[in-house]
Amino acid sequence: MNAEWKQKIAVFFFLCFGFFAFSAPGTADHDLLHAAAAGDTALLQKRLQAGADVNSTNNGVSALMLAAAFGRAEATEMLIAGGARIHRGENGVTPLMLASLAGNGGGKVSLTSLTVRAGVALHKKGGADWPETVRVLLQNGAEPKAGNLFGISALMFAAHSGQTEIAGILMDNGADVNQHDNEGWTPLMFAAERGHLETVQLLLRHGGDPDGQTTNGYTAMMIAAEANRPDVVRELMDAGADPSIYSAHDQTVQMAAARRGVQKVVRMPDSTPPRSESAAQ
Repeated sequence: MNAEWKQKIAVFFFLCFGFFAFSAPGTADHDLLHAAAAGDTALLQKRLQAGADVNSTNNGVSALMLAAAFGRAEATEMLIAGGARIHRGENGVTPLMLASLAGNGGGKVSLTSLTVRAGVALHKKGGADWPETVRVLLQNGAEPKAGNLFGISALMFAAHSGQTEIAGILMDNGADVNQHDNEGWTPLMFAAERGHLETVQLLLRHGGDPDGQTTNGYTAMMIAAEANRPDVVRELMDAGADPSIYSAHDQTVQMAAARRGVQKVVRMPDSTPPRSESAAQ
């Protein structure tokens, strides 16, 4: 299970965003990109009035991607008004997904990596307002249920990063709390693995299914137990998660918890049916 998660992370941050590393350098207006990342609205307005191509990119990074990734709400609104595309491109990545990470992306989508590819200086997070940036994108037609090539949605990114406020905004605007990616992972599973208790609680209040299973049969509680997140396991138990469910590898949450020394957290029913019996039910 742990190896499976490590592989999942590699896919999450490399395959999902690895297109940046292989994109053509591009000829985007450097000042436009700089203004977007810095939230310099005066410079941004100047470049837009001068006719800068708002959708040009450097190494796959556009001005709107930078504005969203850095939480520059006003710059995001200006770019959209100037014709910036907010829907997913050929890679499936959207500005909404980048904003939903709230500066907590890693690998190919870290703020450092994005600015290096764009050829601009790394800016401080000061002045960032990712929740408002998410609102601006949604108000201008960003699709909250859109997934990238691997089915990972903005809500999944927010859940993975523990962005509880952003997760709430996304769900209030139509994001599906039980949407799953290509491997069956839901937002609840992403939050559970990372131990983001408040995010888990919010997702459950919005109807997150504690017994949903990945394509390999793992539940959010199994994932939390394997990741040694006893508080999350306890929260899922209190929400009615079924500890007797078996994965495709004949594993229960109790087995995962025992390996991590947190088996006392898992309250089992009086008897857990063997795999053959539970499969037949």
